[in-house]
Amino acid sequence: MFASVNGRWEDERRTSTQPNLAFDIQEANTKANVRVGLGSYSGRWAVELWSNNVTDEQTKNVTFNTPLRVGSRSTFLEAPRTAGATLRLTF
Repeated sequence: MFASVNGRWEDERRTSTQPNLAFDIQEANTKANVRVGLGSYSGRWAVELWSNNVTDEQTKNVTFNTPLRVGSRSTFLEAPRTAGATLRLTF
């Protein structure tokens, strides 16, 4: 049986090379990931439940000028909360 929690805190940062645009600033944020599992002592099987970005923190990755729209800015967002299960088998 195991459990794992990891986190990352990030200070305010720029998301573009454009000077002095408030839209291009990603505010400070914290993200956490969790994984719990159960497996055999021999390592032949394991079942894991996991979730990334548990608090569903929405953050900007990159901002850029929107093509064909003068004066408009767009952004690519980082991954939202994701969750899943993993089954591991060794033959």
